[in-house]
Amino acid sequence: MKNHRTITTTKRETQRFAFLLAKKLKKAGHAKLAAVIALSGNLGSGKTTFVQGFAKGLGIKGVPKSPTFILMQTLVIGNQPLDAARGRQPTPGFPSATCRINRSGRATNNKRSFVCLVHIDAYRIEKPAELEHLGFKEILKDPHTITVIEWAEKVKELLPKNTMWIYFEHAGKNKRHITIKS
Repeated sequence: MKNHRTITTTKRETQRFAFLLAKKLKKAGHAKLAAVIALSGNLGSGKTTFVQGFAKGLGIKGVPKSPTFILMQTLVIGNQPLDAARGRQPTPGFPSATCRINRSGRATNNKRSFVCLVHIDAYRIEKPAELEHLGFKEILKDPHTITVIEWAEKVKELLPKNTMWIYFEHAGKNKRHITIKS
């Protein structure tokens, strides 16, 4: 999806739009590069609502909350088997016990599929370097991980060229303009 613009008028429509985008991305499978989605928009413009619909489209159970205070959360996509999910310890520096990156910087699942959704909220970030201690560079190298970043403009200099940018804009009481640029 190169450039696309849509208008949503309800939370449910925003989630449905994200759900369908996630399904499309999941069906396409991973490439040699990481899938990075940068979300940009004012407070309350629909970024977290989008992530909730996107996660559901990937088969993630539950409703993810915005990780504003913890900065990042890692969610398993569908019911894929992972070494760490079987009780093994995660690689040091990787943010979750359920998703694991091996020494080569790749997820332990070798299939042509995504394994994890990494959800980052950069709202509280003052300097992009603050993400380094979370293993951000390694996450961006992993083609089995989809990374979605709220307030991505704060860490733009760290993002790869193939990042899909999604802009959210208030256009009335419940109306949102959502623009995808990739």
